[in-house]
Amino acid sequence: MRNKVAVGCSLLFAFTLLGAQSEHPEDKCTPREDDAKGYLLKICRHIVKNKIDVSPADPNRYRIKGVYESKYEDREAYLIELDCCYMGDRAFIDKKTGEVLAFALGIK
Repeated sequence: MRNKVAVGCSLLFAFTLLGAQSEHPEDKCTPREDDAKGYLLKICRHIVKNKIDVSPADPNRYRIKGVYESKYEDREAYLIELDCCYMGDRAFIDKKTGEVLAFALGIK
């Protein structure tokens, strides 16, 4: 009887963990030492949260090729050029709020 209770509790705990992970899929994105300003983490979370298909890339493994001052619509922004794929993926991040304003896949 104890074994059945232990197995039941273990399964309940496992399903609880799986449910918690699916509620916050952007938690798959991890902070990195080479991302001092947090741009890559924000971009990864944006991609995962919005279910953007970036294959063959892994949103948690992007690297920054360049950061440029830019505008997105009427907002001051940083244009972040990423190392993948084809002509290079890119994102716009608001200079004041740090919000990812847009993400665009590179041209094939």
